[in-house]
Amino acid sequence: MKPWVTKRIKLEYYKATENQEVTLRAVIADDEEPTCAVLEMAMKSLGHEVVGIARDGAQTVDMVLKHRPDIAIIDINMPGYNGIEAARIILGEFSLPVIFCTGRVDDEALALARELNIHAYLVKPFGRSQLKSAISMALSRHRSEIGAEVRIASLEGELSTAHTIDYAIGLLSKNYKLTREAAMKRIEKEAESTECSVIEAAHHLIRAELIRASDEKETPEDPA
Repeated sequence: MKPWVTKRIKLEYYKATENQEVTLRAVIADDEEPTCAVLEMAMKSLGHEVVGIARDGAQTVDMVLKHRPDIAIIDINMPGYNGIEAARIILGEFSLPVIFCTGRVDDEALALARELNIHAYLVKPFGRSQLKSAISMALSRHRSEIGAEVRIASLEGELSTAHTIDYAIGLLSKNYKLTREAAMKRIEKEAESTECSVIEAAHHLIRAELIRASDEKETPEDPA
């Protein structure tokens, strides 16, 4: 199985609901030491772990590819190549939610960020609540990307039967607050009622849930 598929499935599982208490491994990047200190303290206060701190674009790329974190918070304006270029390199190699942290966002930077499909923005000065909201938004947006790629991977045979069923269980558990056992029974009931195999029923339910999520999704506004 391709690494990006495995990573997305992992993220979907343990960030299934916003109410679930999870610990994220994060890399933060900013050339200003006070901002790094504030970010690190705020992340720890939210129960997360900072596994790397970078001060420029090159260090950011190295840190992310080395530690493979669950999320990255990257300042746009840093020495060397900036945060946008660092994010471009990272997302070309590794899939994770990315938050851009910046004191100001101009139109050109926003346009470049949209091209990269950056998941959230954190505008300085910020507090703990703003950081928490940005993390929630980034995780939500990242999850919304899973659908199309997983469906493509399924069609190409990249996902095994077991992983496809596990993914369906994860979606049902998240969306309807079911136990894994109850979610599996729902898949089996779907297979019985439609007279198809369990794997086909899992595919049907995945498609239905992804379509429903897409219909309900509200796109957050970018900062002015």
